[in-house]
Amino acid sequence: MRGNAVPVLDGVGVGADARTFYAVSATGTLVYHAGSFIQEWTEMFWVSGGAEQPIAAPPGYYSDPKLSPDDRRLAVAPNYGSHQDIWVHDFARGTWARVTTHPGFSVGALWHPLDPDRIVFPSLLPDGPGPGLFSIPADGSGPPELLYASPHGISAPSAAPAAGLVAILERQIDARPDVWLLDLRGKPAARPLVQTPAWDGSPALSPDGRWFAYESDESGRMEVYVRPIAGPPRKWLISPDGGDKPRWSRDGRRIVYRSGRRIFAVNVVAGASFTADRPQLLYEGPLAWGGMVPNYDISADGRRLLLIKPAAEQPRFPLVVVENWFSEVSQKIGR
Repeated sequence: MRGNAVPVLDGVGVGADARTFYAVSATGTLVYHAGSFIQEWTEMFWVSGGAEQPIAAPPGYYSDPKLSPDDRRLAVAPNYGSHQDIWVHDFARGTWARVTTHPGFSVGALWHPLDPDRIVFPSLLPDGPGPGLFSIPADGSGPPELLYASPHGISAPSAAPAAGLVAILERQIDARPDVWLLDLRGKPAARPLVQTPAWDGSPALSPDGRWFAYESDESGRMEVYVRPIAGPPRKWLISPDGGDKPRWSRDGRRIVYRSGRRIFAVNVVAGASFTADRPQLLYEGPLAWGGMVPNYDISADGRRLLLIKPAAEQPRFPLVVVENWFSEVSQKIGR
């Protein structure tokens, strides 16, 4: 088949994962969801000991929440389809402040490991150097500054505050991601931590910067593993029954991870050596799909989870049926 591409339909809904929502029958009947952005709304909750407390926020699709070191603020990225910016919520004041205002997508924010008043985020800025990791004041008072330019896609950062380290995913087109480590002390420099043919993602650094947890499907299903950042390349399995999207508690004594609708915690000793106990169930219930991001965080004292769930009320998207659509297509392509 040869020829120039011709647009034949406008207004088809697109999801957060870039899927389009339409179907065409062999007889020429077209069915599609009309709209610019098709995605379920999500809500945020504090969860502790079975009790839930909702976090007031405008309706929208929220993902990858990151609590500030003192738990007083929350960084999150609502997705509006055409753009995705970082917003910061002040719990005490009840305010929401937009931090990034440029076109494009800014996702996976985290609090700067060396400056609690700045946010680090991966983005592809228009008119910029390409994919990269940027830093910006948490109140949005200044422009973003480039920390690290990547030749590939970059996502899912995690930080080790005591060591000034950030773990990132480098992902080439049509390739599975690899885990890299970025040192922000001095001139930022990156080096690979995990490079395998498997899917290796969701890196989570221990607070002291000596260990990291990550997800991998090298066994045939997604599991959570721990490795040392330096020294011999040893590896420990954390999730005996499958799991993904690990987070490390702020005190370094627990690794938390997802497994379907459940969240588990594993007590660990991660010093000069590493040991891990059996997983303990922390939560079971609805959880919003987050793609490559965990969609939950842990409070500074480790007693509460901040979860993102599907919202109770969802937007409605019209379903359009067009009969004899092939005739319309033939007219548009000049046949």
